Amino acid sequence: MAEQLRQCLRQTDLSCRWGGEEFLVVLPQCDRAHAAEVDARLRAGLAHVAPAQLGIALTFSSGLALLQDGDADLQALVRRADAALYAAKRAGRNRLCVSAASRSCDEIAVSP
Repeated sequence: MAEQLRQCLRQTDLSCRWGGEEFLVVLPQCDRAHAAEVDARLRAGLAHVAPAQLGIALTFSSGLALLQDGDADLQALVRRADAALYAAKRAGRNRLCVSAASRSCDEIAVSP
């Protein structure tokens, strides 16, 4: 996972472990479309690595929360991303869900 993050992220991006099987990725100056592209590259990279090296299929579920005008609370932004992550898992895993300020989740990318 660390190698896939290194390959897919820019030098200005930040990634860190966030719990047992979770990672937090911060993409400064990034819109929804670019975040979806990064997510797709990570998912594709892991799909190629896992079967060959581990003998198992991995899924990669993502939750995305975009910083919005008026957001002053970083913790609220992380909570929205976390809620979107769990929505992606409930929706069948291996997908990206985007959280709006209303905490709704729109599926925008699903791996084949």
